[in-house]
Amino acid sequence: MCVKRNFIPRMLALSLFSAITLLFGACASQPVQMPEYYRSSQFDYVPDTGFIEKADAAVTQAKAEGAKDSAPKDYAMANDKLKEAEARFRFDDRRESLILSQQSEIDARVAAARAQSAQLDREIQAWRSKTNRLQKEVEQNR
Repeated sequence: MCVKRNFIPRMLALSLFSAITLLFGACASQPVQMPEYYRSSQFDYVPDTGFIEKADAAVTQAKAEGAKDSAPKDYAMANDKLKEAEARFRFDDRRESLILSQQSEIDARVAAARAQSAQLDREIQAWRSKTNRLQKEVEQNR
């Protein structure tokens, strides 16, 4: 069996041409449309009330835990989003108001967690300094 010299390069060229043709054919196809039931109004439900109050309670709780001083950026972001959610609610943009209030609640919880973490760091540092002082006293009394 004798294989011609040009057989392998021709097969590679043909394979490359086929791959490029398939690639361009795939790119030219129509995008997949989302089924109608995902676009229906049942997924557009926004509750009438309660979501802004929930976000406001989270922001108030974060402030009480010291987030205004310990995590000022997160607290400010939560507070700004809450104010924007209230403004959107007044102008009957309830969907955007719901989204902003949920983001505000999450940001407030993050701010509160960072404030708690900062408080725990301060307490740990205080305990470490007390421990170091007691170790020095023990060493001096030996």
